[in-house]
Amino acid sequence: LQDQGSASRRDVALHSLSLLIENTGCVVDPLLQYPKLLEVLLFEIRSEPNKSIRRNAIKVLGQLGALNPDKVRATIHLSSDAV
Repeated sequence: LQDQGSASRRDVALHSLSLLIENTGCVVDPLLQYPKLLEVLLFEIRSEPNKSIRRNAIKVLGQLGALNPDKVRATIHLSSDAV
């Protein structure tokens, strides 16, 4: 997702992640296991000129579901303290 040199790779990565979430029903856990995923998705939504990539990023974010902001904040702080 962070390959800024290839828009097609980012688009395929987002589409694949979307299919994975959709078919496994694994929601919210990826955001807790990979705290940088939320940052990457929000960055794609804000800065990507390609509408397909932006649309896929929004779709993935929606599929992942709503988060408890306090729990996410605590998880992000704990993971950054460990580094």
